[in-house]
Amino acid sequence: GKWTIDQDIIIPVGYRVIAKQGTHLNLINNAKILSYSALNFIGSKARPIVISSENKSGQGLVVIKANGQSVMRHVVFDGLSNSRKGGWTLPGAVTFYESPVSLSNVKFINNQSEDALNIIRSEFTLEDAVFRNIFSDALDSDFSRGVIKNVSFLNCGNDALDASGSTIKVEKIFLNGIGDKGVSAGEKSTVSIDFLDGKNSRIVLASKDQSEVVVQKAKVERSKIGFAAFQKKTEFGPGTININALEMDDLETPFLVEEGSFLNIDGVPITTYVKDVGTLLYGG
Repeated sequence: GKWTIDQDIIIPVGYRVIAKQGTHLNLINNAKILSYSALNFIGSKARPIVISSENKSGQGLVVIKANGQSVMRHVVFDGLSNSRKGGWTLPGAVTFYESPVSLSNVKFINNQSEDALNIIRSEFTLEDAVFRNIFSDALDSDFSRGVIKNVSFLNCGNDALDASGSTIKVEKIFLNGIGDKGVSAGEKSTVSIDFLDGKNSRIVLASKDQSEVVVQKAKVERSKIGFAAFQKKTEFGPGTININALEMDDLETPFLVEEGSFLNIDGVPITTYVKDVGTLLYGG
């Protein structure tokens, strides 16, 4: 059924939290769900599970140090914001911290927080997912390992996929209407992408700070910058991008490569270097 949650729900360790198809939780009055146990939320295509804040006054969902893998199937996260209380705050509307998770056929829509989904120090899979109308970042992976398959990012205010200190394998990623970077790899991340389709973005893909991105096939169009490789933080090194089978059309600047960083297209290096790419892109 449909339930209105007007105060925090806190679930201790040692349980498995189960929700079945057709469940709808509407969070209001700054309420959030905080669980120290794994979640088993299994909806269906006809009757998905919905976690929403219809009046935008609720917060979100947090799983911390769960003692098993959470499973989310056919779940819609709609209109959520980040969890906070007093001086405690998290950037993600949906957060998994040191908690493995498998998500498939999920939607993150109308998000109101810094990150729609934040995965921290966790193993994860994300398959057949949509992020749409996201205020800032869509998926933020921090020091995690994951697999992403067939995921679309549509109308995101900042980054679509932001990886920091992470190892991620991507199969089919679609980007459209990205305010900053479609794929951002930083802080020694390794990202491999089988197929990337990016359009209407400020920067389709960026590799920085000792990160390495390999793309097997890419189609990029109608964007300000195609690919950027550079060093942003002094404690790290340059970025690397290797691309095969690249199609480009209507790009204002196809490549931005800082000296010391690397961008190879079908094994051929791009050697037209630009100074201080980080400053050029972000100022300061």
